[in-house]
Amino acid sequence: MTAWSKGTVEGLFTWTTRKFEHRLPGTTKATPADRGAYDSTGEAKKAGITLDMLEKWFIQAIVDGYMQEWNDLRRQTPILCGRQAFARRECLAGWGHRTI
Repeated sequence: MTAWSKGTVEGLFTWTTRKFEHRLPGTTKATPADRGAYDSTGEAKKAGITLDMLEKWFIQAIVDGYMQEWNDLRRQTPILCGRQAFARRECLAGWGHRTI
């Protein structure tokens, strides 16, 4: 990872915390006040989430959520931004490939 991708990675981590992790059964929420009477351990056990399920939900959240949401800084969605970068072959430079 290079310095120019730091903001993108941090933005994705922030998004997953706000829009993915805290929606899972058994989440502890952001603070004890947010949690209130919510039984996080009981809800997690009741949900019976497996690692395979978590991986599927995470990928689905990225594809259907994060990649489709409007980004004010870039004035477009991440999926469109990525498609444009691939079309210009800019994304390959970050993966050790020379741009053409």
